[in-house]
Amino acid sequence: MATTSSTPHLESQVLHEYSRLSSNLDSLARLTAKLSTAQPALLEQLRPLERKLGMVLTLYQASIWAILVQREGEEELADQHHQQQQEHQHQGYAGYDDNSEDGDVTARF
Repeated sequence: MATTSSTPHLESQVLHEYSRLSSNLDSLARLTAKLSTAQPALLEQLRPLERKLGMVLTLYQASIWAILVQREGEEELADQHHQQQQEHQHQGYAGYDDNSEDGDVTARF
């Protein structure tokens, strides 16, 4: 196998990259260990906030639900009112006979 003059340079670059990788992994391990010890304390501090946010979310959902139910009720009342108006209009015209041959509209009693 023939070796070239660039092989030692390439080996040195690879070893340098492995050294950097090892250093980065060590830093990552230290940071992970630090975060894992801080996590329980952080969670304890965040629990009251989580409860408050849960309560706010529940109140928000209840408010939205109340608004939707109110709108639905208002729409039903409006539909009923519109339907009653149409029935009254039809009842008002029910007493007239417009089937005469000469086009005369006469009231039926």
